[in-house]
Amino acid sequence: MWLLALLLRAWNSTLRFTYEPGDREAASNTEQPMIIVLWHNRILVTSEIKRRCRMARPTSGMVSASKDGALLAAFFHAVGIRAVRGSSSKRSIAAARELLGELKAGRDIAIT
Repeated sequence: MWLLALLLRAWNSTLRFTYEPGDREAASNTEQPMIIVLWHNRILVTSEIKRRCRMARPTSGMVSASKDGALLAAFFHAVGIRAVRGSSSKRSIAAARELLGELKAGRDIAIT
């Protein structure tokens, strides 16, 4: 999994982010936890957002409780993001509560 994390970091370094005025400063304000909301096809960018703007903050991300979700959970672990397992069909209420607990504890959270 570390090789995938290394390849993704190389790919992420080629991405260009465009910020509206004030957005970069708001995203980099680490005094408050942040909720990162992305489309499913952008989930791997979560690690780059964390690296560029939120490195000092612990982050948790919701990952499907399915077998496929185990791969994403392993990847998140490799890039320093704690996986909270759950989806609309499995562990939805428990995962939502756990994610809210993470936010209340001061961690950034990422959902799709």
